[in-house]
This record gives sequence, structure tokens and C-alpha cells, in this order.
Amino acid sequence: MKNPKSATNKSNGVCTEYKLPSYVESFIKQYEGLRIFDVRVPVPYYRNVKRSHSDLRSLVGKGSPDEIALETRIIAQLKGVDLQKMGKEQIRQFMSEHGLGIDCSGFVAQVLDYWIHHAHAGSLLSNLDYPYRNLLSHIKVRLRPISNISANILTSDKNTDRVHLNEVMPGDLIRTKGVKRGDHVLLVSKVLKKGHKVVEIEYVNSNEQYGDQNGVRRGRIEITSPDEPLETQNWKDWDSKANKCWTLEGMKNNADDNGLRRLKFFDKLRNDIISEECHSNLRKK
Repeated sequence: MKNPKSATNKSNGVCTEYKLPSYVESFIKQYEGLRIFDVRVPVPYYRNVKRSHSDLRSLVGKGSPDEIALETRIIAQLKGVDLQKMGKEQIRQFMSEHGLGIDCSGFVAQVLDYWIHHAHAGSLLSNLDYPYRNLLSHIKVRLRPISNISANILTSDKNTDRVHLNEVMPGDLIRTKGVKRGDHVLLVSKVLKKGHKVVEIEYVNSNEQYGDQNGVRRGRIEITSPDEPLETQNWKDWDSKANKCWTLEGMKNNADDNGLRRLKFFDKLRNDIISEECHSNLRKK
């Protein structure tokens, strides 16, 4: 890890904060503020249920920020829509109406693939174990590994190990369930530890819920009882209109199958994690 510092003074609230590498954070921020001409647009959620996986990644909820931005401009041009006359919310609505966005596994896969390449650790394809049903599925995965990823594959027992709460690190995954269907995956982006105890976890994901705030967003979990399950902690990502924390709802759904997971190739990425001393003034939200 880069810049490791030990937080030894527990009485004055000094903690150690572990964060994703700055280049990975910069990549995530491209999803949080996709550049469409002079406007920054948060990428909405999109899960492909109609298009073929042979389509462009940007059309099946698996695209990189550059791919999604380019396809948005192309479709707008074909439709005779002038994006330069539109504001953030209008552009985002246009993207949603035309199936341009990112789903949960596409987002996490893109971030991990970017991290792996920059860490000179191969590729997502070379580090994951995909379930091949037949020769055709093998070929499809080899040609389009991210387009054929899912939350279940990313967090499967073949690709991950369960992690104790006090061992969690940035880059770990949280396996949950979608509210409407299937599995869901969150990426741990920041961990705050006081001594050997985790006091807060930040995660980032692309979420189908949260109304017009769906898509790539962050949430926090305040750890109140480190020896208790993750779903019993204080989750902060509330939808004020629905009066629900959708990520927590997914966590409670079949809770025994959910939880913290560590990718089996995590050690290839560990050295790029940043740690620094900080003060544990937990935010209220």
C-alpha cells in the first residue's frame, strides 16, 4: 500500500483511511460526471434485457465512460437532437430513453478492468473464472468479457472469498440482491479504521432504484457493531421519497447468500491502495 500510516492514538479519534488508487477514483468520477460537450452528466442505470450481447458495450449497460459519451452523441445526431442546447437533466433523460447507461456489474467490471490494466496485472478476463456452458459461450466471453459479466459471476465462490468485516479493504465487493430481480454488486471505495476496527465503509455502485437519482452513486455504512452482520449496521444511502435504503433492502434479501467478498486476484492490486491518517468525524446524513 502507498503511504501507510498507523493510527495508534485511539483516544483522540485518529484513524487510518484506506482509499482506492487516485487513478481508479478519477475513472469512477467520469461515470459520476460524464462529459457531454460542456455538461457533466451522472450516468443513469441501464440494464439490458432486449438487445443482443453482440451489440456495442455502450448499448447493453456495460460501456466505459468514453463509449457511453460517444454513443450518446451519435444517437443524438441521428435523431436530430442538439445536445448542446440541453441541460444536465435533459441529457440524462435522453440517455435513459435510448438505453444509454450502466448496470451494476458493468460498472464494477469496467472499474476493475481499468485498475488491473494500470496495475499491469493482466485483464479482467485473465483473472476471472467464467462459467462456460459450451464452445459458443466460451467464444463469446473471450471476445466480449465485460459484455458477458454479471454480478453473480463477479461475486461467485469461484472468483471470491468471504471477508470478515474488520478485514474489508477498498476493492472488495459487497454481494447483495436486486430489489426486483437477480444479484447486485457494490464496490468498496473507502474504509475507515480506528485501530483494528472498521468504523465506516464507503461503496460505489450503479443502482436501479432511487428514482431520478438512479445510476452511479455512493453510499456509506457506519459500523456500530463490528462483530454483527453487515445488514445490521447503519446504512446511510437513503431514498428520501421512498423512505428506504435500497442497498440495505437488497442486503437483507437472502442475507445468508450476501455479504463482503474478496476477489481471488486482490493481492495483485493491493499495493496501489492508499492509506493515510485522518480524524474520524463521522458525517451525519
